[in-house]
Amino acid sequence: MTPQKSDVLIIGGGFMGSSSAFFLRQHGRSVTLLERDQIGQYASGVNFGNVRRQGRFLGQLELSNRSWALWKRLPELIGEAAICACVIAKTKSLNWRPMPPHPKPASWICR
Repeated sequence: MTPQKSDVLIIGGGFMGSSSAFFLRQHGRSVTLLERDQIGQYASGVNFGNVRRQGRFLGQLELSNRSWALWKRLPELIGEAAICACVIAKTKSLNWRPMPPHPKPASWICR
């Protein structure tokens, strides 16, 4: 295996790891994302709660609203093909569809 260098190494390809990798790349950083299985397979369903607006403390509402604004722009930000693993319904919930493993390693996908 050929050694690779990155500015940032992210361990975990859930919502937090994947979105961190995405925004770091947007700011010109080289990123390697490591995931033990399929991207978004484990705790990612729980982390979608960061977008919810009901039952929030008032101090968290601004961040929640900003998060929801990003979710609505997801197809524009990462492209329609990149969101084939999930659909954001108008009900403001996340619906998962099974997706076959990507033929390329996760570190390649996020470069």
